[in-house]
Amino acid sequence: DLLAEGGISIEQHLSKGALKPKLTSTVYDFVVIQDFGGWPLCDTSFPACSSNTAPLSTAIDLIRKSGAKPIWFSTYQSKPFRQRELSFESHRIASQLEVDIADIGAAMLDFSTANEMTNILLPNYHPNTLGSWIAAATIVRSLVDKPLPEALMLDSVCRQIWQGSGLSADLLASAQKPKDVVCDRLAPDLLLKVVRAANKQG
Repeated sequence: DLLAEGGISIEQHLSKGALKPKLTSTVYDFVVIQDFGGWPLCDTSFPACSSNTAPLSTAIDLIRKSGAKPIWFSTYQSKPFRQRELSFESHRIASQLEVDIADIGAAMLDFSTANEMTNILLPNYHPNTLGSWIAAATIVRSLVDKPLPEALMLDSVCRQIWQGSGLSADLLASAQKPKDVVCDRLAPDLLLKVVRAANKQG
């Protein structure tokens, strides 16, 4: 399930009151939560950029009380020095809140540095296809809490493209109409590089 709305923070999401009913009406093993892009280093002049960790802490508590394990999806910055700052601060907060973190930005930076490939983001700074594979592998690495096998073999994987589809935080995405579905697979050598970048985040 996906409960999302473009450009809003966890704080704004909680104020809509949709998360708690979903957690009480459905049994989840894991819940991945993401705050406003670049948080906690985003510009607080944006209404969606919270200046404190209370909303994230509240969401984590709600998830734990439902019996699920929370995973914090830490986002990314396009400039390497800013990404390193973001990762440092995100890990500090994750340690403080005792929550597992999927450091997507660190994985993207590790991947692009190790492979001299920087084309992992769209012009709007969201992940392109390759960036999405890196994000997915990093989340799975956090979910299983152990390194992914380097000999990982995958068939074609399909994903729903939600950007631009007008998601509402009041309704699960499964009850809304996705914009598009794309199925593809990575070449084995590229998948190995993605797995290695994800595994460095353990």
